[in-house]
This record gives sequence, C-alpha cells and structure tokens, in this order.
Amino acid sequence: MNYICFIGHDKDLFFKKNLLSLFNENFSLMQISARKIAKSGWLDFSSEDLNDNYAFTFIDCECVNTIRLDRCVLVFSENTDTVPEEIAGKHIVGIVPSRNNSVIEQLIQRRIPVITCGLSQKDTVTYSSRTDDELVVSLQRSVKRSDHVTIEPFEMPFALTPESDVYAILAFFAVCIECGIYDNGLSS
Repeated sequence: MNYICFIGHDKDLFFKKNLLSLFNENFSLMQISARKIAKSGWLDFSSEDLNDNYAFTFIDCECVNTIRLDRCVLVFSENTDTVPEEIAGKHIVGIVPSRNNSVIEQLIQRRIPVITCGLSQKDTVTYSSRTDDELVVSLQRSVKRSDHVTIEPFEMPFALTPESDVYAILAFFAVCIECGIYDNGLSS
C-alpha cells in the first residue's frame, strides 16, 4: 500500500482536484479525509487498518500535525508553508514545489528526502516541452528512491486539457517515480 498525504489549504482545491483526477484515471484509489478521522490532530495507520485492494490511499492532511505512516509520500501544495510537527515512519519522501523554501528546509532538517517540482534547472522534476494538448515531464537527474533503487533521468508525455494543473502533473509523476510505477506506460 502506498500512502499519499496531501498537505495544503482550502485554496488549493484546484490542485488537489487535478492530482486526484490523475490518480483516479490510472489507479485504484482510496480517499480519506484526515479531518474526519483525526480530530485529535494525529494520523497513525498500520496496514491492517486499511483495505489492501487499492494501489494508493490518498489522505487529506490539512489539519494533521502528526503523521506516522510507512511508505508515505508527502505532497505539499504551492500555498502551504507548514510541515506537520511530527513525521515518523519508514520510506517517507516529500514532494514540494521548488519555490517553497520554507517546507524544503523543514524537511531537510528532519532528514526527509525531497523531490522538488517546478520550472527551473535545479528542479528534480520539471517539463521539457509544452503544447496546447501535451506536457512532456522530465526527471532531470538520477533519484534514489526510498527503497534504494536508483532511477535514471527520463521523460514521459501527459495529455493537457484547459483544466490541467501543471504542478499536479509534476507531483503525480514524482509520486509514480517514488512508488516504483514510473515505467507502466502511464498516459493521462
């Protein structure tokens, strides 16, 4: 089971909707609102707690200040500058917009690996070309996943619509890399 913890704000609904749409189009997905299950402000799951019939569990963590999960990808929105107070578990990675220096610094201080997404040469994930109907997303440098497998740079095309959110596509691509499914011939 792969956990995706979305960390953002209500003003990130467009991004969250686009990210969820990409996962729903390609995988079986269970959605959970942490607000409904974690009134105490913490989130702690074991694999026995959830149904293993899904490829991903997407958890909206906007109100959570403690996360304890194994195999968890933390996807930060462009508009958030806070990181949960406690993050514990094995194989945790943060996916962050490169211009969000505050979140990047907080994750680095906690020794949580970061995959940056954006439009500059320093970003791990960016796009190499864009037309009205296609975005070619690029892994710009080798990445060592949390399971210690090294992924070499490559590109993958994604369909664009007027409703597409570029950062959502970049974050989706980064999650697929981290979770080991980048080579499934995904096209959205």
